[in-house]
Amino acid sequence: MALAAVQRVIFKVADNVGKIGSLALDVTTAGGDDPITNFAAFYALFNAISNGIIVGQIGQTADNAATGTAAAAAYDIRDKLAVEYVGSQNDHHTIEIGDPDPAIFATNSELVDPTNTAWLALKTAIQGNVKDKLGNAVRVIRAYRQRSRNLKSSQRFV
Repeated sequence: MALAAVQRVIFKVADNVGKIGSLALDVTTAGGDDPITNFAAFYALFNAISNGIIVGQIGQTADNAATGTAAAAAYDIRDKLAVEYVGSQNDHHTIEIGDPDPAIFATNSELVDPTNTAWLALKTAIQGNVKDKLGNAVRVIRAYRQRSRNLKSSQRFV
């Protein structure tokens, strides 16, 4: 069995006061293709689910252009939407997206509202595009809000 070509894309994310976070995804691409271009739909999904903005991406090529405007919200980049998924060998992973939009969470809960359209679009995109280390599809098992203590500051947005 041939393995699919998988490349890592790392996104640098900032909230509206300039706090910096990051997240990384493995995406299936043909050799020589730019994974940032192949997964361009992720930007719209990210903007729908987070109040932060992507301020840089690293894949086969680097791109340090902001892709939107950060919105003021109840959360900041330390607040994360933690999306847990499993690969084909039951390997457990978590993607953390900083500065989540409060609208994606169920009322009075730290869990994602399973009927929220932005969440459903992100879940579909993850399951359709993110691959495990063998190049197989992953399955999202849950998502919830958590808070990180790790911060980096950027004077660029202050």
